[in-house]
Amino acid sequence: MRLPADRKGCTLVSTIIDLAHAFEMTTVAEGVETQAQLEYLVRAGCDESQGYLHSKPVPREEFERLMGFSRPDTVNPNATVQTR
Repeated sequence: MRLPADRKGCTLVSTIIDLAHAFEMTTVAEGVETQAQLEYLVRAGCDESQGYLHSKPVPREEFERLMGFSRPDTVNPNATVQTR
């Protein structure tokens, strides 16, 4: 689908976004490659997007570094998880 030039594609995408929001779901567009696609999706109400426009695929270690994650060398099976 070539958004935003594909009129039928735009109709389908906006319908899916509206349906998801009607069910109080978050929408994520995958495969966003151009600024024009992102701008259309934002206007259509899409909540999030991912794709080459944002970043090329990166190895896990690079992703963790970019996101500021740190992995412990060992996992403590007795550790507790704190939630907010």
